[in-house]
Amino acid sequence: MQRFRILVQLVRADLRERTRRYSFLITLGVMVYLGYLAVPSVESNALTVDLGNIRGIYNSAWVGSMIALLSSMVLSLPGFYLVKNAIERDRRTGVGQIIATTPLSRPLYTLSKTVSNFIFLVAIIAIVVAAAAGMQFIRGESMRLDPWALVAPFLFSTLPTLMLVAAVAVLFESISFLRGGFGNIGYFVLWTAAIAISMSGVSFGSQGVIQEPVNDLFGASIIGASMHRAAHAAFPERNLDLGIGYTRVEGAIQTFRWEGVSWTPDILLGRLVWVGVALGIALLSALFFHRFDPARGGGRVSERGGWVARLSASLQSLPFPSLSLSQHLSIHLPPLPPFGRVLLAELRLMLKGLPWWWAAGALGLIVAGFVSGADPEAR
Repeated sequence: MQRFRILVQLVRADLRERTRRYSFLITLGVMVYLGYLAVPSVESNALTVDLGNIRGIYNSAWVGSMIALLSSMVLSLPGFYLVKNAIERDRRTGVGQIIATTPLSRPLYTLSKTVSNFIFLVAIIAIVVAAAAGMQFIRGESMRLDPWALVAPFLFSTLPTLMLVAAVAVLFESISFLRGGFGNIGYFVLWTAAIAISMSGVSFGSQGVIQEPVNDLFGASIIGASMHRAAHAAFPERNLDLGIGYTRVEGAIQTFRWEGVSWTPDILLGRLVWVGVALGIALLSALFFHRFDPARGGGRVSERGGWVARLSASLQSLPFPSLSLSQHLSIHLPPLPPFGRVLLAELRLMLKGLPWWWAAGALGLIVAGFVSGADPEAR
């Protein structure tokens, strides 16, 4: 009981600190906007889940499953970077040194950080669920709200994914060479591979599902297979395929009624496997967590002159030309509201010390993403 109270106190303190940040509000706004985009207007020719110019009626099951699936895939990337600072914050603020003097065990600490990471991400998903219910009524194709059909995809598809993300973030913070940029890049590679595996987990054809869906990380093949079976039953003469992502199609869009995934015990057990994997990773992190001992952990990399540190030092020593726009331009901006001033100050702190070529490269990648994703009909 004493350990449970300690766990609750650690989680509560962590959540209070995180939910007071502007990044939390910004992430909420972005996720709600993505939920809005996930349910295109009935009159438009846009689809989020495309079965060959066929989609389900915007009832609770279809809207909830679409947004849950996209949330599982999308939030698992920025969500990792949002929560991958729990241990570092304790180290930086000195709380870690206080914890090191207590009898708190390493497994309990890493488990508490995993739980706090998970609850933080669940708080974002809770707002997304409310937005999904609102989008069903805004689109107006089905005015009967089925709470279970709406919430079940989030419970069994999205939450196990976020639990794993929360645990992996703690593991990356516990391993010295994965705490910094190398770990950030490594997670992006893992996330990309998980997306590719999930999207290839089931094969479709004119006769319905050819290969039984696998229990992928995001639950994409389970939801996609159920949608495909229902669409094939409604349109047996059509050659159906499945595409996930915002697309614009040509021709009329036909609709059918889908009542959601039949969450059988086998499917639920498969989704719980990911929760078990997440708990195992949280406990595994305790093996690499050294209770804020300055003689161990991240200092070894710099002392041994690891290749990551040497590469960073060599890049910083390159003779890049300096560019100070403030010496050449005088820009007078209109007064900003309080929120705008705080946001601008946060951006300045975040970008402080970065060379101009880093910002130019990041801007180039953003522009390239917009250009490559543009609608070909608009050109």
